[in-house]
Amino acid sequence: MNNFFSQIKKRLSSRHTVIKYIVSIVFILFLTVSVNNAFSKQVITVPKNPIEDFAENSSHLQLSGHNKELIFTEDVQENNQKELENKPEEQHEKDNQKKGEADQETEQDQINEKEQSKEESSEQKANENPEDSAGNGEGGLNSDNKNDPDSSFIEIVSGSAKDTNNNEYFTTSIIDNETVTVEEFAFVIKQKEHSYLVKQTHVYVNEQLDEEFKGSVTLSEGQNAIKINITYEDEEGKHFIVSRQYTVHYKENEIVIYTSLEEEMEVTKEVLIFTARAESNGEAVDVKVALNGDSLKLTSDKQYESTVKKGKNIITISADDREGNKEEKEYIILFDPKETTIEIETDLRDQDVTTEKFTFQAAATDGGKDVELIVEHEGNVIAGDGNYELTLQEGENDITLTAGSGNDSVIQKYVVSFVKPAGQEESDAKEDEKAPTIKTDLKDGMTKNGTIITMDVMPVDYEGTRIRGSKVSVTVNGVGVPYTWDDSTKTSYKLVLKDGENKVVVTAWDDEGRTSSLVYTVYGTAVEDGGQIGTATISIEASTVGLGYLIPPTKVDIHQGKPTSYILDELLSDYGFGYEFTGAHENNFYLSVITKENLVTNPSIPEDLAQLVEEASDFYDPESYHVNSLGEFDFANGSGWMYSVNGSYPNFGFADSYLNDGDVVRVRFTLHYGKDIGGYGGMGQGSGGDWYKEW
Repeated sequence: MNNFFSQIKKRLSSRHTVIKYIVSIVFILFLTVSVNNAFSKQVITVPKNPIEDFAENSSHLQLSGHNKELIFTEDVQENNQKELENKPEEQHEKDNQKKGEADQETEQDQINEKEQSKEESSEQKANENPEDSAGNGEGGLNSDNKNDPDSSFIEIVSGSAKDTNNNEYFTTSIIDNETVTVEEFAFVIKQKEHSYLVKQTHVYVNEQLDEEFKGSVTLSEGQNAIKINITYEDEEGKHFIVSRQYTVHYKENEIVIYTSLEEEMEVTKEVLIFTARAESNGEAVDVKVALNGDSLKLTSDKQYESTVKKGKNIITISADDREGNKEEKEYIILFDPKETTIEIETDLRDQDVTTEKFTFQAAATDGGKDVELIVEHEGNVIAGDGNYELTLQEGENDITLTAGSGNDSVIQKYVVSFVKPAGQEESDAKEDEKAPTIKTDLKDGMTKNGTIITMDVMPVDYEGTRIRGSKVSVTVNGVGVPYTWDDSTKTSYKLVLKDGENKVVVTAWDDEGRTSSLVYTVYGTAVEDGGQIGTATISIEASTVGLGYLIPPTKVDIHQGKPTSYILDELLSDYGFGYEFTGAHENNFYLSVITKENLVTNPSIPEDLAQLVEEASDFYDPESYHVNSLGEFDFANGSGWMYSVNGSYPNFGFADSYLNDGDVVRVRFTLHYGKDIGGYGGMGQGSGGDWYKEW
């Protein structure tokens, strides 16, 4: 130990030796700090993807890789960037050319690979999180890629039949989950307004590509899955796919019933209007409809009107075909009337139309006083002062009328379906010897003193079969007009003109889609409401019972906006007659009885007419009448008052009739539904049922 300390003392005794040790230690510390500082200034970067430009112009294939992190100094990174910026233009063009060739060769493979990858991903996600895959309950785009321009696969999620209206790409005429009775199923794909270019359309039926799709596909018995994939190109040249899938059921040799009723529905209105029809193998089958066991009659094409009782009601719809197949369905209607003094008056009804511009009238009162009425179309409030105009979307449109507020309110809902017939555009019309034939009582170039005119349309197909109102479109200056009445003889319309020139287009189409159109130019002259617009001649006749003219042909004034019901009221009053009626002068006016002291004295029914009436009637008695009145059910069960305008019997009441200057009106008493006065067509049964002469 003593030797060890002796050595230390000897070394420390040398001053120079100590300084050398200190310098060595400082140098080692400095070197260590410098090296660490140099390493800390280096950066981690990923090399530029050599096909990055190619990826920007194609969204079919998602580029991915496993690039390792590489270490570069700042100087090297800067030099690489300069080298890329100085890349020759010629080489850049060559790269673009190679990129285009690669696009062309692999485009379809990339589409299929991407679609498959997306479908698998969507399915996996749905399994992992089923709540998210359900969407918002109203259909529309998948929330993962909705309005995402970088997404290469956009799926329109199925839900309600209106989902096609919730995307910005395309719509079809297919109704999801519908049932059809024909194997060859035709439908239309229509592009919405957008800037994308359609590159390719693929239609799959039960996962099989229809390589020769030309507007229809062949279904299998039972459930079918129809998938439509459309490839688009945007303005930057990027491609993406939009996909929509439908379920369509095909029933062969079976009857399928179609109706607007739901299996169990609640209503607050006593009057229920609905549609009902049936098909088998693509052909219409007659249906029988009953409410609580009582048969209902068709009041308009495929429409039934009934009055339900409070509480539970059962509507039965049945059909059978020539092969003996039968089908029957029951629908439960629960009627819960609301006690209120609020009333909504409107000409709206559930209907099918063929023009997107739609007009209607609606107003609300409470105890005779006007109250606020809110009109909504698909949830959007529509402005109007009693007259409303809106643009329909393809398919079903929900229109809601709400009057009052809080607990004391009345809500009425209507469904107006807009279906544009194939080939409706005038420019697309082609001559077809089997196209429908259209007749109207409108005259091209006519001038109307006033702005309201009525029109009858009588279209038939090439076999002479009547085409009903659901397959007729009428527009005035491009705005669709609903019909006021439709029966087996004609379809009637009320046209509201503007001052000056008006374009009226009448279009009809048959079951096979053949279309015909007539175009009229009609001139209107604006007159203030109540202003005189001309004169007409009216007579009241009872020649069928030997009484001749009750009122001889008489000139009467016609006023703007005043229906014939008011003119009739003034005429009868002027001649000292009273009368009874149902409905109101503004709507649903029906003249039932004309009264006057000693009106019916010694009636005399012609012998040949009496024989026909007796044979055709359930009840006939020439002595069954009232001396001071003449009206319905006098003499026979089919008797009553009818009227004609210029020789034609309208199928609507006086309140819906607006006369033109020079019109001739005959109000006549019939003993059997107009057959004795040439007016059976006015009952909606066609003119073929009239008897051999008029009395």
